[in-house]
Amino acid sequence: MANAEELCTLVEMNEITSNRVKTVIAGDISATNALLGVYSIHPDNSKLTMVEALYDGQRIGFLGESPLDYVIAHLLSLIGLQKSDINAMVLAPAGPIDYDSNTCTLPNAGYTIDANSTGINTVFINDFKAIAYAVANFKNVEDIEHICLKHSECGYGENVEHGNIGIHGAGTGFGTARLVYNPSSGLYIPFDSEGGHKFLTADVSDDLDVGITKHLSGFCGGKPPILETALSGKGIMRIFEYFRNVLPYDVAEQYEAAEDKAEYVATMAKHTSLDRHSLRGRIFGITMDYFWKHYGMALHDLAVHENARGGIWVAGGIIRKNIRASVDEQMPDYHEPDGNIAKKIMDAFESGPTHSEWVNKIPVNVIMDKRIGLKGAIEVAFTPEYFSRERKF
Repeated sequence: MANAEELCTLVEMNEITSNRVKTVIAGDISATNALLGVYSIHPDNSKLTMVEALYDGQRIGFLGESPLDYVIAHLLSLIGLQKSDINAMVLAPAGPIDYDSNTCTLPNAGYTIDANSTGINTVFINDFKAIAYAVANFKNVEDIEHICLKHSECGYGENVEHGNIGIHGAGTGFGTARLVYNPSSGLYIPFDSEGGHKFLTADVSDDLDVGITKHLSGFCGGKPPILETALSGKGIMRIFEYFRNVLPYDVAEQYEAAEDKAEYVATMAKHTSLDRHSLRGRIFGITMDYFWKHYGMALHDLAVHENARGGIWVAGGIIRKNIRASVDEQMPDYHEPDGNIAKKIMDAFESGPTHSEWVNKIPVNVIMDKRIGLKGAIEVAFTPEYFSRERKF
């Protein structure tokens, strides 16, 4: 059996001060990484990170029957605090939360965390709801590290004040959330969603697209595939493996040796940009072409479904890692000179047959802050109104 110390990488630790008004634990837990910390607020309203640590999200389940308890115990041991010193805990796991039992099973990691076992006043919120809280509580858009994606005709668009906001993002899975403005409180209210499990739309005019959709249905028991089947790390691997069977170019050795196969494919798509018309270039580039096209279509559907005239925010590690190179021009994007990742997404975003008069004016922003979910969880932990709203018991 593993122990929590083996799974931990210390991010930050500071000297504990005695004049704390409130001390909380907050965490962003995915199937890849679990980032948790202990934070305090002081009489002058200043906030301090007491300790912050990164745990291996895939191996937490090996800690025992109640893996969360081991992680919390280890986190507190780093700074010599007890559970009784903690006023509240807010965790944002990447999975559906069972509010009847106050538990969450992470579908891409296979273990369950239980708020009842911790002995701390605990709230679970969906990981994308945590992102929504973070977006809702920045006073200015400029406060969020982000990249604006450009429309074909109206530049970066313009949001409607107090309009609905939609949030999507591909990583280990495909998450979604929404923000609705409450005029009585003057605040945006976040709502979580399992919108990543909507059906994936096939482009019936494209035989290749239809072929991939049929291939992806095999991962859904023969039923029509859902968004997450394609728009996730595993989705990139599934799309790539389809093309491995279609295109006669053997990349098995390099691909199988890669620790993160999805990241390998995306990286190779960029590095083979000048070799795009060869089989070697096509197999990577065409995989990511399909991925970014359907990402853009999913963002369009979110905008329409949520009437998101307040803007669209895109989160998740896949776009954050890949679009940065395109925008900063540190390396050529994988389909230069045909256009970059942002253009590929926005072409698909604007491809809807209706409502273009307002959909094509919605700002689309990519969140570049990988700590955004944790910041939302911290916000909920420190704010009594948010904490009580999320507390289900």
